[in-house]
Amino acid sequence: LEAGLSSAPSNVKLLIARGQVLRSQGKYFEAYSSFETAHVLERRNPYVLDELAWFLATCSEPALRNGERALTLAEQSVLYSKVPEPGAYDTLAAAYAANGRYDDAVLAENSAIYMAEKAGIGNEILKEWRARKSIYERKESYSER
Repeated sequence: LEAGLSSAPSNVKLLIARGQVLRSQGKYFEAYSSFETAHVLERRNPYVLDELAWFLATCSEPALRNGERALTLAEQSVLYSKVPEPGAYDTLAAAYAANGRYDDAVLAENSAIYMAEKAGIGNEILKEWRARKSIYERKESYSER
């Protein structure tokens, strides 16, 4: 990953992948930097918008959580997508919940689940999304651990 980025530092797919790895390692500030760099490079890329929105809505590091910005980015991701993306609606739901808009979060998660079922997306993802929907129904936000 790092070798690829050293030869192609503006490759947003590699920047996002690095951010995901760093997030999974608990290196949240470094992950944020990677996601933000990708966003600076491609401000209207739905994939980049979705990844940064998810990070800001669900990060377990309070200093990096930013529900308001997450919601703006998630809405842009949905808007700029050429076709409705179930994952973008899952992120939108997390962003709504991060802002205390739990009813909207449930509606967005229902949309994600419906689209995923229609697209034949795997049961593991649907199980995760249904679990998050239950969190939103309890008027709570979701945080990655």
